[in-house]
Amino acid sequence: MSRRDQASDIVALLQRNGLEARVAALNDGWPARVVARLDGIDTTLALYVGLIGEPGVGSTGARPQAERRFQNPGKNHPIGFQTGEVPLLLGLSTEQDPPVLAAYDPFIRLGMSTRISFQIHLPTLLQAASDGLSTQTRTSGEVIVAFRPDRFLDYMRDLRPVLHVGAVPGLADVEASVAAAEFDSAADSLAAAGGSDEVVARLREAASRLVRSARFRREVSRAYGRKCAACGTQLRLDQAAHLFPASQPGSPDTIDNGICLCANHHLAFDAGLLRIDPDTWALSLDDERLSFLEASDLAGGADSFRVGLSASVTLPENEDDLPDGEWLRRRYEAETQDR
Repeated sequence: MSRRDQASDIVALLQRNGLEARVAALNDGWPARVVARLDGIDTTLALYVGLIGEPGVGSTGARPQAERRFQNPGKNHPIGFQTGEVPLLLGLSTEQDPPVLAAYDPFIRLGMSTRISFQIHLPTLLQAASDGLSTQTRTSGEVIVAFRPDRFLDYMRDLRPVLHVGAVPGLADVEASVAAAEFDSAADSLAAAGGSDEVVARLREAASRLVRSARFRREVSRAYGRKCAACGTQLRLDQAAHLFPASQPGSPDTIDNGICLCANHHLAFDAGLLRIDPDTWALSLDDERLSFLEASDLAGGADSFRVGLSASVTLPENEDDLPDGEWLRRRYEAETQDR
């Protein structure tokens, strides 16, 4: 079957499973271009597709029995797309019933003109056929998402923005995105079965909360260049902290209520040990908290911890990403009331 026919089959499969789409140009299937209706907006998808199958025998002998793969068309067929398009790198597996699509990150392969294989494990495909979707993490950190065609919109809405945008996501983002898609699917099934409106609403809210949380972490880390605002550390130890605690009513998952901190400084901030001045953004250690730790014989390392601390927060360069000191004031006001 030609890659053009494979692209046509994938589009037809998605259409049968509820996607509003029309083929703009099949080309040679690398890419085919499809205009799909996503969240009420016509979006051009650049589909790089292949048929997943058994790999057979390679140069080093028989491949693992559970390995499945597809390949690009060969040399001089790089992945590249036009501005305004959404590129999708998809493999189709018809080995199980129902058929399953596997999505990979096209951005980390942009411009590659060599022969490339896209592997996936058979158990991942079988789990997706049974449960709707499943994930597999490669040693590089790339997360492959396998899903039934009826879960395509879940992938586009909840998983692709986190997993397949050219950066290796954190485990928390992967788990949150997968869980959000599962909550939404459960809500759809319950609503279709005439289940409780209250339970459906709770499932929808849980999904929305998880998506907002993942988006918050991603946007805050991006704004600070994935550097800790208190010490400059990267090393993929960056975390997004809420200035006004997420546990407090009215705390939004917005970038002005966030700051990027390494794991150590995030813990110190949440514990009240690290203080941030809401007017000057100066950093300091809380003397009262230190005294308590010293009395408990738990102040070891305080001097080196203080030395590693910057004088003030390193703020984002983009004004739209700046934090709002008002959230810090509300944080400290709430702490005072709780004492």
